[in-house]
Order: sequence, then C-alpha cells, then structure tokens
Amino acid sequence: MNWKKETENELRDYKKKQDALGNIPEIVARIDYELMLIKSQQNAGSISHYKLDDVILDNIIKKSELERNLSLIHERIDLIERGLDNISYDERRILQDFYVDRPADYILKLCAEFGCEKSSIYSRKDTALRNFTMAMYNVKCYR
Repeated sequence: MNWKKETENELRDYKKKQDALGNIPEIVARIDYELMLIKSQQNAGSISHYKLDDVILDNIIKKSELERNLSLIHERIDLIERGLDNISYDERRILQDFYVDRPADYILKLCAEFGCEKSSIYSRKDTALRNFTMAMYNVKCYR
C-alpha cells in the first residue's frame, strides 16, 4: 500500500463523500417508502407472496448496504476533517487546491499567493500531504 496515493485519493473523493451524506439517506427513505407500499400490496393480496418476498428482501439488503456505506463514509470524513483541522492554514490551502477543489491554473495561483516558484509549491504540497496524513491518523513525528 502506498500511503501517498491513498491519502491523495481520500482528498480527491472528499467532496463526493460529503455529497453522499445527503444522497444516501434520501435513497434509504425512498426504499423505506417502497417497502411500506409493498407490504400494503402484500396485505391486500394483489401480488404473489413469492414475488413480494423477493422484492422485500432485495430492498432490505440494499438498505442495509447503504446504511453500512453511510457509516463508513462518516468515518472517512471524520478522519479527513481531523487531518485538515490539524495542519496549518497554508498547508490546508495547498491540499485543497491540489486535491479537493482543483481550480483552473491552481499552481500559478498558489505561486502568486505564496510568492514562490512551482518547485517550492510542489515541495510544500509534499510536506502538507505528509503532515495531513500524520494528523489524520494521529501519528506523532519520530524525527
């Protein structure tokens, strides 16, 4: 496992994970509503019990998977936010532009903001990524 690639991917997926926090509960609510409708059809006896049982089981499993994914997403977001909250403002700005927001010409904008060359920005990014990862997992520096 490559810690750098894993951390970069965590930061790149951060916004998607935040979006999922809103989307997954909506999907779960929709599944609950469908289950309620299916159970009312089952009570009315309008459809075969075997078909309804299959649909109910499919929906229960889908809901369970979504709820488990939501729990994992919460854990990952908490880790990411712990990392971001425990690095300097400058490090956070660099990581957000490199991985989270990725605006057009982000390198040039960072160079102008920090008054340095590209090589310095890349060096700062590497340091920020290391510090972020250590803060994310609450690892103390052993140097």
